[in-house]
Amino acid sequence: MTGVETVASDFRGLDEPVPEVGLIALILTVIGVIVVIFGLLMMGLTRTKVYGALVHTLGWSVVTLVGIVVAGGVLVLGLFPRLDGGQRVINGLRPAFVEQRVAGMEAGVTMVSNIAAMADPIIDVQGGASGEVGALVNLVAGATGLPPADVLAAVETNFPHVYHLLLALPLDAVSAEIPGLLNFVAENSQVGDANAVLEAVAATTPRLAQSITNLLVVTGGFREVPGFTGLTRFDGTPVRSIPELTDYFKDDVVAGVRAVAADYRTLDTTAPPVDMFPPLLLVVGILVIIYGGAMLMLTRANTPRRIKLVSGGR
Repeated sequence: MTGVETVASDFRGLDEPVPEVGLIALILTVIGVIVVIFGLLMMGLTRTKVYGALVHTLGWSVVTLVGIVVAGGVLVLGLFPRLDGGQRVINGLRPAFVEQRVAGMEAGVTMVSNIAAMADPIIDVQGGASGEVGALVNLVAGATGLPPADVLAAVETNFPHVYHLLLALPLDAVSAEIPGLLNFVAENSQVGDANAVLEAVAATTPRLAQSITNLLVVTGGFREVPGFTGLTRFDGTPVRSIPELTDYFKDDVVAGVRAVAADYRTLDTTAPPVDMFPPLLLVVGILVIIYGGAMLMLTRANTPRRIKLVSGGR
């Protein structure tokens, strides 16, 4: 995310002004095709009686105009800052498009999605798993012929971890009891207040403290993550919960990276670099202007002499 944040302003500068970057190549191609057609037309006219000083002047005027359009377009369209920024985007995101990283992101976000899918039912009442515990006990009781109380006793004896996990659901109920537990210890000990108790737990049992503190954060923000007010899916759907966030990364962000990875590598490895196009086009435009202007001046300088030659011939 740091890499995206670093190049975000350059990307917007590349993306938002008109025309779209993809249209620049099309525009230049159209100009090139028109110039070729016009050049062939002028070559054809030189072999006819139609070709004269006026047509000659018109031809070089068009050549000069093309140079002005190319050079002026580079400046008017702001290609220097846009494509300079585009090159910074390419450089900044290059590590993210290494194939091994793309494949790793796909595998990683799938695992995170599975974790969210596991937690979703057991986090709170809305998830629904806590309401199914009784139905599960009754299902086992019906299948075994044992009373529900005996089923619970058997699970507690033979599968204690499963038993206590079922009793703990939903997990936000556990979170709700933690502040009371800390206050209880604080009031009945010489450790200090609840924060001091938590610090003592962290010093003695750091893994448990890590789980406790993060359980409070996760259950408190699982359905409404703080700071997500403006976050949406690529189609505009709001993202508010952890499951929605994992779907966003899996189906939009990582899938989007995969979709453009091949195009990115082509853009990144094909010469010349993107930021070289503005100076190249500007130089070509200026050279065409100079050449066309020089030929125009030569044409105008030779016209009076041609007129005299024609008059003398008469």
